[in-house]
Amino acid sequence: MIIQPELFVVTGPNAAGKSSFIRSRLNDFSDFEIIMTDVYKERTREVYSNAIKLRRNIVFETVFNNSSFTALIDEAKKANYKLNLIFLFLNSPQQSLNRVALRYLEQSGLEISKGNVELNFTENFKNISSYHYHFDRVDFIYTGNKNQNENVLTLYGLEVISYKKNDYSFLQYFAQYAFSRDKISKEAFDVIVNNIDFRKEKPL
Repeated sequence: MIIQPELFVVTGPNAAGKSSFIRSRLNDFSDFEIIMTDVYKERTREVYSNAIKLRRNIVFETVFNNSSFTALIDEAKKANYKLNLIFLFLNSPQQSLNRVALRYLEQSGLEISKGNVELNFTENFKNISSYHYHFDRVDFIYTGNKNQNENVLTLYGLEVISYKKNDYSFLQYFAQYAFSRDKISKEAFDVIVNNIDFRKEKPL
């Protein structure tokens, strides 16, 4: 029996906690090739494609701030990977800015301009809203509360599998933007906009 390899794309705006999320789960990802765009930079595509050829399980971290990354997803899909998207989201560009500033002060983190933080937030939102359905499973995890990750929405393709009632306006904007482009089902749109707890059986 051939085991289907998996790709986990971990994305989100600046200072959403992508690297910390991966580091805290290294035991779970012990047999995965971990690829971070900040580390590999211009070699990212080469390292990624080589891992696909070797049929390695992959964790791929990216801000996903331009649509060119969809080519990487398509490459994995053609190689019959199971595609998972873990979207670590914040509620607003200002929240991302505040966390970037705090990280810089507390951890001597990377200094990123206000314009780049806002641009990355906007482009990340657009790309998630437009391309999430390329994945077999998408988990929307809110990371705005320190030391607490909250999984509030899971999608399989265009369909909602689970939703947890919340106060995050970001998800309302996501639902409206995605539904206007036929990227989520009417049921998913209604569940999110009406902000009601929801769960159904996962498809086989």
